[in-house]
Amino acid sequence: ALKLQEHLHRLLALLLQVENDRLHEINRIPAIRASTRAELYQRLYRARDYIHAELAAPLDLTEIAGIAYLSPYHFLRMFKEAFGQTPHDYLTTRRIERAQFLLTRTHLPITEICFEVGFQSLGSFSSKFRQRVGFSPREYRQQFLSPRSIPQF
Repeated sequence: ALKLQEHLHRLLALLLQVENDRLHEINRIPAIRASTRAELYQRLYRARDYIHAELAAPLDLTEIAGIAYLSPYHFLRMFKEAFGQTPHDYLTTRRIERAQFLLTRTHLPITEICFEVGFQSLGSFSSKFRQRVGFSPREYRQQFLSPRSIPQF
């Protein structure tokens, strides 16, 4: 019973942190009325969810802005205000994170991972990966791959 209470307490603390982060993101949106900020945030969050769902697809600003029902320029500005980075940077970060996961938990070839996470060329993937992570994809896999982390079938 004590272990369950501790687990529930940690879960509640995590939920409160998520809500606090959400409120912080909403308040970063420059709008006079709170209801306007909340509406803009919902639209931006919908677009951010779309980015997650379509991570491997070739996405462009106009398409993502359309999901939020905003003009591309307004969407770009509001996304950066709310989430602290441009939609392109956000997309690239999520793609690199997904690649890191696949590199350390699968035996997929690096080229396949490159296309799986939405990059159009191995060269751009490798250079962007090295720039963000500090290792090439191959070096990262060798450094962090754990034989126990890959399920054997």
